[in-house]
Amino acid sequence: MKGRSRRVAGMIAGLVFVFSAALATAAAPALADDFPTRPIEYIVIFAAGGSTDLAARAIGEVASKQLGQPVVVMNKPGGGGTVGTAALAKAKPDGHTVGSLSTGAMEFKPHMEDLSYDPLKDIVAVMQYGEYPQGIAVKADSPFKTLKDLIEYARANPGKVTYGTTGAGGAQHISMERLAKEAGIKWSHVPFKGGTPAITDLLGGHITATAVAEFVPQVKAGNARLLAVFNSKRLASFPEGPTTLELGYKVYMANYLGIGVPAGTPKARIEKLAKAFKNAMDDPSFKKVMENFSIEIVYRSGEELAGVIKEGYETQGKVLRELGLAK
Repeated sequence: MKGRSRRVAGMIAGLVFVFSAALATAAAPALADDFPTRPIEYIVIFAAGGSTDLAARAIGEVASKQLGQPVVVMNKPGGGGTVGTAALAKAKPDGHTVGSLSTGAMEFKPHMEDLSYDPLKDIVAVMQYGEYPQGIAVKADSPFKTLKDLIEYARANPGKVTYGTTGAGGAQHISMERLAKEAGIKWSHVPFKGGTPAITDLLGGHITATAVAEFVPQVKAGNARLLAVFNSKRLASFPEGPTTLELGYKVYMANYLGIGVPAGTPKARIEKLAKAFKNAMDDPSFKKVMENFSIEIVYRSGEELAGVIKEGYETQGKVLRELGLAK
């Protein structure tokens, strides 16, 4: 009887050992997650060479050192940022794909056209690391010295003033249309796939003005003139540039520079990405790029940025309906 009891006890102990070993094996990948195991693809939703692209490359290069894998920028411009944002939403949610988050593609465009993604359901915010300068610029030799000059000319010549942005339905486009509505004027929008081609056409004399962040280096170089900014306060690098609020127009736009991942990405991997990119914000090389474009370094956690996006999505829907631009 005692022998039998010992055999049963031994069998139970053996089963417990096998079961425990199986659990340990199953849990091992979660406990010892060596993510990332390959390069991180960073989808930039605007053209190469612009402020969004260069900022992404700068922060990605620094973050790659902490992640132990390269951060490779893939430019997917078009549709005011929706082409790249759609690609991000459809990417495999394993943490190896991140992408740009912008006001236009997350808050405006979904109200204007049928898209393949839902900004509030298909994408998860990782963090915010900057806020773009938003301004109206003309060529240095333009006859328009002030925003008042430009608006008076547009009032006398409906539709003749042309302005370039990074795409229809973006923050820049909507800001300019809100300004036109308040001023009682009509001007013509010319969409581009990024700020660099827009500023290039401005300097080439093909459009009258731009509302892209890439005005910064051109104004510094003396090739363009800043008329006004849509930010809540004057830019430190251009203290002479008045805000639209100062000039009596109730038009203000905060355009964030954020990072997102496809919905379904494991939380632990999102946290690892967020930590690496947040730490990269302290690097001098990253700060230099941001300074060159007068992009304010602003940090928000993924949760905080998600709240901003949700609120903005709801608010901008109302604005677009008032402007008659909603679908």
